[in-house]
Amino acid sequence: LEYSTDYYYFSVVQKNMPENFYNVQMVVKAYVKNGDTYTYSNSGEKEKRSIQYVASILKKTETDATKIAFFNNILTIADTKGSDITVADIDRWFKASSTGSYATSALQNTYTRLNTAKTLNVAYIGGSVTVGVGLETGYYARTDSWRALTTSWLKDTYPDATITETNAGIGGTGSAFGAYRAIDDLKLKDEAKKPDLLFVDFAINDQYDGITTAEVKQYMETLIRTVYTYSPYCDIIIIYVTDKTRLNYTDASHYPTLAAQHEVATKYGLTEIYVGKMLVEEVGLTASNWNNTYFGGTGAENPSDIVHPNSKGYKKYAGYVQNVLNTELTKSLNPYGYVKHEILSASYSPISNPARYFFNDSKDKTTGFDLIEKPTSLADKGYLKASVAGVTGAKVSFTFTGTGLQLWTYARAQASTIKVTIDGTSTNYSITRSSDGNKPYRVASGLANTTHTVTIEQTTAPASGNLLTLQALMVEGDPNFSGVTFINVN
Repeated sequence: LEYSTDYYYFSVVQKNMPENFYNVQMVVKAYVKNGDTYTYSNSGEKEKRSIQYVASILKKTETDATKIAFFNNILTIADTKGSDITVADIDRWFKASSTGSYATSALQNTYTRLNTAKTLNVAYIGGSVTVGVGLETGYYARTDSWRALTTSWLKDTYPDATITETNAGIGGTGSAFGAYRAIDDLKLKDEAKKPDLLFVDFAINDQYDGITTAEVKQYMETLIRTVYTYSPYCDIIIIYVTDKTRLNYTDASHYPTLAAQHEVATKYGLTEIYVGKMLVEEVGLTASNWNNTYFGGTGAENPSDIVHPNSKGYKKYAGYVQNVLNTELTKSLNPYGYVKHEILSASYSPISNPARYFFNDSKDKTTGFDLIEKPTSLADKGYLKASVAGVTGAKVSFTFTGTGLQLWTYARAQASTIKVTIDGTSTNYSITRSSDGNKPYRVASGLANTTHTVTIEQTTAPASGNLLTLQALMVEGDPNFSGVTFINVN
């Protein structure tokens, strides 16, 4: 038996045991006496032998505010460390909380994890600027993007901490798709991998996607609430980039979708970093000096790119992020403190139980579509592409349980038309975009939370080779996340 100073150990001796009990297995129950109240352990369940179990029981009948606060902090420590918290954990917190006042920061949890827990899962969700498009290195291995440079800074600044990164950036996507893919791509259901610190970069793509500011607020609130549901101690930072056409706003940054995200971020008390605005103001960027300074230029995929920085620009973006992190993480914060982020009352009609499903299970069940599977890709794990240009009739059918459905498509300048039939009612949609790119189509909302049957059929097809592409299905309203079931239409 290995002993630890983190625990109290007791030896129990049973005396004068009757002979007929010699072969009987006996269990000792511990208890805590609080006034006239006895709280007993439960020998069969680990959680009911724990410090936090005792705290939760005592809290129910306690009226003293100081004691209630103490019990609440024990429960908070348990939330972040798991069920096996120790006497030493409580002792460290008590000493820290008794030494005086601490500064406050929206990154309190990040501070504690880096300095005391010595472990941090940092995640990034966003579009192509999060990925690092515009740089020469591989799509997900771009070491000089602002994202990679930020993770490197964390590792260099906190060498004693184990820091892992989740890169959930997908080029050409905004908050509409981000809200539905967050659970999977941010690994929110994985206790070991879910994020402790999350960066979100969707404002510029929301502008390109042409969604309304009301929709931006809805999707952003959905994303935040989804993260807090699974990882309530995750600190969230919103990143705002800019582009060549967004330089004439009053503060060189507040384009409409950014302003909408700012409103949601303010409601939830999130940290915001205006990297685009900072760069414009620091170097005096204008439309005439945009290229070959911090955007475009040698080594970029597109020398006249309006939004993706070159390596110098990404380094600037990373520097602004690092400055904010350094400022917040050098405050006199409580080294043992955690702040649980509460899910506030809804303000922007957030989506319930958002989920994203690919088409992998439709193999050999569709007609006129090819199933393309790329298991290592966040965006293309299993999607459908029309088999032949200019030919109509491609069809896929499935059932789902929930209250709403969106299609995630790759829309093109030359349109395809599809007929979507849900429970016998059909509607036509023109799948088109001014420039080729990802585009969501809402095809159902306000449905009864039952099983629904859906058929998607291509009714017109351009002859140019712009093949209809269905990327994924976005389902809402199903608390069981039961997915979709494909029906053979051959």
